[in-house]
Amino acid sequence: MHWGQLHERHEKLLAEHHSLDSLAFLLMHGREIEFSAKNQSCFLSRHGSAQTVSLWINQQEQSFSSETELFTNAQILGKPFLQMWEKAQIETIL
Repeated sequence: MHWGQLHERHEKLLAEHHSLDSLAFLLMHGREIEFSAKNQSCFLSRHGSAQTVSLWINQQEQSFSSETELFTNAQILGKPFLQMWEKAQIETIL
């Protein structure tokens, strides 16, 4: 399997199953994910130089030192990230 196929496989797992492993892999490798939760636009990205993971909702940033910290500490509309992620609609994987 070459690198492009690996990314495609993770994109498919993310889109079809909301796989946290795939989300972490894609973020670690510079991908950005746009999604919506309860009609709110959300954006996930990793800042290369700062090595932080950011969740943007309504132009407000939550920043975390790792994907694991994002999964355990982020809030989306006052609810835990993992609870909201299950119901999120993935819009774009950049």
